[in-house]
Amino acid sequence: MSLRRLMFAPLKKLLSAADPAEQIRSQNEISMIKYAQMGLRLFLGMQQEHAFLTAQAGLSSYRHLLQRDILPADAPQLPAIAREVTHLLQHGSCMLALPFNLCTLQLLRHLPADLARRTIVIEGQAVAHALHVMCPPHKALQTMPPRDVIKHVKAARTDGSAPVLYISFPELHTRGNGTTASLNFLGKSCTFSLLEPLLYCFGLQTMLTLAPSPDRASSLQLQQFEGAETDGPNAGKALALCMGWLSGNLQNMAQTFPELTLSWQHLYRASGQYRALERNDKLKQLEAYFDAWRQAGPELDAQTYAFVKSRLTEMRNSH
Repeated sequence: MSLRRLMFAPLKKLLSAADPAEQIRSQNEISMIKYAQMGLRLFLGMQQEHAFLTAQAGLSSYRHLLQRDILPADAPQLPAIAREVTHLLQHGSCMLALPFNLCTLQLLRHLPADLARRTIVIEGQAVAHALHVMCPPHKALQTMPPRDVIKHVKAARTDGSAPVLYISFPELHTRGNGTTASLNFLGKSCTFSLLEPLLYCFGLQTMLTLAPSPDRASSLQLQQFEGAETDGPNAGKALALCMGWLSGNLQNMAQTFPELTLSWQHLYRASGQYRALERNDKLKQLEAYFDAWRQAGPELDAQTYAFVKSRLTEMRNSH
């Protein structure tokens, strides 16, 4: 039996005895561990067993945070950002673009009430689930899908609405819609949404994130993008500078705190390696469909079949 099967066997054994709802939850957790493990191996070069144990520990810590409001003992100390962000909001709306990890979820949970009322969290399935579990209805943060956030930011330039703190998790954005870019993330090709840099260019010009403190490895600090001209021909350069700054900080956080990072599965699915495997699987399915059609009878003539096979081969070899 392979090492991977040995590691996942206990989880699958538990699955078989669970009720349907528990089965679905367990299947989701097995998938999370599987892809987080693959992300850790791809981006950090971890050995398979080490990656599996790190992914499993991350899921366990995530459960403890959601259910008991407990962070691991070695988690870095969060900065007291409320005062600084409240000060910045006096000058206009801000974007706090965060890595998806245990510490940033803790930050969401404990936002002061006055700041929480001025906050909009950009929606995502993983974020929505965490907020649903962590926050009681009377403390629920307002959420908004990305397309509506873009409209909201554009409208705010002219309607005089009160400044807002937007909170996003760039690693989690769906890459099937909107503007994306390929970039190098921890040495591997990845596709990232350009939502945050686009919002910067649309007028949301206070861009913040968290980064490890250079003075104390056990703490985090608030970082602000220094800014770039966004008018006319400068927009493209501003977009690239903002994305480079943001991805650099996200990489730093993931590499410094791999055991606290909850986005490994999402990063793996955004990687060029995953996209290549996914594409190859689709081509195999398509080829199997035409093979079955050809074998079923004369409806698919030999010339058309040969043409399809040659095109599939070209598509497979083009990447």
